[in-house]
Amino acid sequence: MTTEQSVVEMVQAAEEAPEPGTFNRNMTINSPDEGMPLSVEASSLESAGYVYVYDVRTGSQSRVNRNMLPSQLEKRDENNVRIFTTIKPDIEPLKGTYRCLLHGDDPNRAHYDQMGLARCNKSTLVSEYQVNRHMAVRHRTEWETIQQEQMRAEKDEERAFQRTLMEAIAHGGAAMDTAKSVVCDECGRAFKNPRALSTHMNMAHKEDGDAVRTD
Repeated sequence: MTTEQSVVEMVQAAEEAPEPGTFNRNMTINSPDEGMPLSVEASSLESAGYVYVYDVRTGSQSRVNRNMLPSQLEKRDENNVRIFTTIKPDIEPLKGTYRCLLHGDDPNRAHYDQMGLARCNKSTLVSEYQVNRHMAVRHRTEWETIQQEQMRAEKDEERAFQRTLMEAIAHGGAAMDTAKSVVCDECGRAFKNPRALSTHMNMAHKEDGDAVRTD
């Protein structure tokens, strides 16, 4: 495949791909008023179909609706080179070893099952950033649920640390605990690690300035 190949040629060479989802063209629906089945004309629900496209830079495969195929094939990079083709390039896509957090082998899977979170078999992500991105795009509701639970756990852990620290101060043992802690420059509170301090800054002092970075 070369960049001189026309869009028309690539459209004609496109390989059929299965449609996403579980749509059944022969399904019937019920009337919400009488519960009577209503017939649905398949032609009104039938899509234009999907085909495979490939990123010429990475070789990664994706699906696109035929109606969108010409515009997808017209996309170019900063060097005016086409980004997508329907002809599989001679490039093996980079496959990582990072798993989706909802994978069946995730250490927290039993807990996620109790929470009713979905499962995902994705296990070829190349970085933690891609894991987070995959969660945010593909599993938005589950990602928000996991993040909220993590924030609650961090708050509970921080409250326990503050109680321990106050008890140590009351018994004259502050030196040992404060030596292992970090202190907020804004209010003087002590936290057991930079991450806890960062969470505190984001919640208590965000309006006073930029949040503390821990990276």
